[in-house]
Amino acid sequence: MAAPVPIIHIPVLPIVHIMMQTNAVEPLAVVPMAIGFFSVIVPDTMILCQDANNNNGQRIKSMIFKRIVIIVFLLSLQVGFYHAPVNAQTELSTILAGASIGDMMITSGSGNLVYEYTRVDSLSARAQQKDQEHIAGTAPEVKTVIRNSEKINISFSFSGMKVRCDESSYNRLPTGTSFSLDWQWAYNGEKVDILQYDGVGENGLIIPRGSIRADYAPRINRFDPKYNGLTILGTSVDKFLSGTFAGNTVENLKAIRQETLDTVNCVVVSGNVINTGDTITAWLAPGIMFRPKRIEYRSGDELTIVYNHFKEYSGGVWFPETISKELFYQDSKGQWVCYTKEKISVLKDFTINIDLPASLFEVQFPIGLWVYDYRFGEKVEIK
Repeated sequence: MAAPVPIIHIPVLPIVHIMMQTNAVEPLAVVPMAIGFFSVIVPDTMILCQDANNNNGQRIKSMIFKRIVIIVFLLSLQVGFYHAPVNAQTELSTILAGASIGDMMITSGSGNLVYEYTRVDSLSARAQQKDQEHIAGTAPEVKTVIRNSEKINISFSFSGMKVRCDESSYNRLPTGTSFSLDWQWAYNGEKVDILQYDGVGENGLIIPRGSIRADYAPRINRFDPKYNGLTILGTSVDKFLSGTFAGNTVENLKAIRQETLDTVNCVVVSGNVINTGDTITAWLAPGIMFRPKRIEYRSGDELTIVYNHFKEYSGGVWFPETISKELFYQDSKGQWVCYTKEKISVLKDFTINIDLPASLFEVQFPIGLWVYDYRFGEKVEIK
């Protein structure tokens, strides 16, 4: 007979008592809190007992962690922040508490995306300057082709820090030559595997290239829905609210007003990035796990605006459905001119908080391909 599964006791009553003593929760809110607690705990206790017979320890640990997070989130829904209007005096510590929980709610995901890029102001002097800067930063042996639009179909998966990103697109060069682009990226937390089918070689053949790098590939961030939709331009919401952005300190950070975007109530938080003169403002939605509905980041004469639309998944968690990013520059007349537009569309097949195999985050290179390993500065033949 299998050993009984130990019951994990969550100290709900002490937590409720403390919250009530500090006026953080209304007395009547204990009822929905209890309902939410037992609706989560009771079914899972039965599942855990069944799993004990299969000795599936890893699944039990994963389930326990996820359920604890959900329970904590249910408790947080009762915090006074949800029962009172958001205003300029709202304490950042209250917002931070909710955002910290929201940052933990999404652990993994997998599905298909569509990434679209459009360069709106391609003929301006500013655009030509940017082109020259891009070409100057490219290796001499790499042929650079500037495109004014791009549409890429992407298969995207993530689990914690691990990421898998497969790109597929059809392209036309200025010469009229057409070719497909198929890239595979896989980051397992320690290295990045890259397999590329894109260069039009001799006799019109597509030449495969493979490489392994130690560093995370920044290109993946362009397509990553969690990087672009769940964070503040790559910085987690709780770190931003704690006064950090992209490794820099944010000062004068405060909630300045309440605003409604697409019927979603948001608290607007703004601050200055120290020693840069940059300003960043985020519209955080308490009802959507304190995720950013809108972000404005001004740096010198450039302005980046991100706008997110979210979809609710089972369990009351939210994930981006569309992410729109626009880059503006300020012309000589002081007018803001849109320079580029990007959009990430998360398709209906996308699922979140699922188990993904470790093998997904390794690229299967073709047998016989020579892969350059940048970690050791050598070529390795795949056998």
